[in-house]
Amino acid sequence: PGPPTGYDDWASISGTAIAGPSMTCHWYGATNISGATFVWRVDGNTVSTNSDLYYSASSSFTIELMVSDEENGRIAWKTFDVTVESGAGQCYDE
Repeated sequence: PGPPTGYDDWASISGTAIAGPSMTCHWYGATNISGATFVWRVDGNTVSTNSDLYYSASSSFTIELMVSDEENGRIAWKTFDVTVESGAGQCYDE
């Protein structure tokens, strides 16, 4: 499920858009908020709380990133679709 309306848009995800099966690829979360916290989820499961993510999968998936600015009570929510293709020989960044 996505975020309710009203979520802020002050964070971003960059990284691999196409990967080979079971290849570990890298994504970066970015924000200009000092002290923000990061939660990365795939299929509803938390997979990292760092500012970046290393992950591999055997089929296409969607990354969800929630960035919290607890000092000001704000949350940013981003999603990023990753296609897993059998012929991809590396992680292809978007």
